[in-house]
Amino acid sequence: MDRVLRGGDQLLFCGRKEAKDQMDHVVHDHQAIDYTRTGIDRPSGSVWRWLTSHP
Repeated sequence: MDRVLRGGDQLLFCGRKEAKDQMDHVVHDHQAIDYTRTGIDRPSGSVWRWLTSHP
């Protein structure tokens, strides 16, 4: 857990197809990447952003 990944690094995953599908979603969805990185679920879409910024 103390290694930093760099461009060009390769990872080997083993598991079920469901896990692969979830990983595919995470690496292709900017919202999911941000949540995975920060743990903060920010609203996506202009309507949700507007609603959450106007209490």
